[in-house]
Amino acid sequence: MILGFFRAIATLFVFLILVLLMVALFLPNPMEQYKETADLTKLTSHFEEAVRLSRSTLAKSYRQDALGITNTTPTTAADWVLLLNPSMVIAPGGGPAYLPDDSDGDAATGAIGIIFISEERTVIIAKPAFRSLQAETITVTAEFLLEE
Repeated sequence: MILGFFRAIATLFVFLILVLLMVALFLPNPMEQYKETADLTKLTSHFEEAVRLSRSTLAKSYRQDALGITNTTPTTAADWVLLLNPSMVIAPGGGPAYLPDDSDGDAATGAIGIIFISEERTVIIAKPAFRSLQAETITVTAEFLLEE
């Protein structure tokens, strides 16, 4: 009789372990959720920093011209990428964080597209539709700087 009781308890214990394992298999992995959040935050941070630095660099460009100082503003999209990413930080999905002369960015890696129109002193910054993020493009121009 005692042996039957222990056998029933052991069976119940095994059943509970199997149920917990099945639940664990179908629950999302917390580390995957953390990585997803970290990647989206990284891309958003790269984008916001590019907008901030582009605004301040173009403002500095106009001040240098007004004061008759040599203008040190980047003259190509590749130069802008070097300014925005001097330490060559990688995109969330791998590869460079910024792509010169790219109007859409790279949705596969989360790389941000940078276009520079030198005649207009305009920087176009394109955040790609990376995973759950929506694509967004911001144009930084002289008119924008004068409005602030």
